Amino acid sequence: MSEKWEDRIPESIEDIEPSAGAKERMLANIRRKAAEQNAMKVHEPAPQAKAASMNKVTSTSAILKWAMPMAACLVIAIVGVNFIANRMHTPSTDTPEVQIGNPFVSVEGAQEFKTKLGIVLNAPEGAENVEYTIIDNEMANIDFNYAEHSYTLRASKQGGDFSGLYGTDAGSEQIDSSTDALLTAIRSEEEIYRKLEWTDGKIRYVLLNTDGADPEQMKEIYKKVK
Repeated sequence: MSEKWEDRIPESIEDIEPSAGAKERMLANIRRKAAEQNAMKVHEPAPQAKAASMNKVTSTSAILKWAMPMAACLVIAIVGVNFIANRMHTPSTDTPEVQIGNPFVSVEGAQEFKTKLGIVLNAPEGAENVEYTIIDNEMANIDFNYAEHSYTLRASKQGGDFSGLYGTDAGSEQIDSSTDALLTAIRSEEEIYRKLEWTDGKIRYVLLNTDGADPEQMKEIYKKVK
């Protein structure tokens, strides 16, 4: 044989011609394998995708681990603020409310002065529209009308000036040395007020007028009430 076997192999392969049915079966197998490989590529994540997915899970876990304690702290803070606000806006029942009472307390008559304050004081005979009050639990006060003028008569064991009249001293006159009775005119702008003060050694008395009574009218009442 002049031809080598090796030279005949390619020619033999080229001369092989598969039948028509074999060609179709081969083509179908090739397509099936290609489809299976493509399907595996679609469902199997790439390395980068796997890494990204793992990072995402890890990040989500870390966020949850951080967010849950923060949420708990936020709830505690809100509850604390509400508690403080309620404490601030809710009046305490432990401390009684402080109320300022009326310093003027009406009484039935002069007998209550004696009973409550140990002071003997009464309106002059002939007085009208008489009103008896106790001021600050220590001062006897009588308001009355007499001979077309209005007067206030007060008595107290306290010192100082409790007349309530203020202005410029416009002249004084001592009318009774036994009681240190002093009649004073007080000028307030264009008005003249009169104040007559005296004492029995323990209790101080004052007779007041602000509607124009003259000195003789003040002295008349003094004689009736001293």
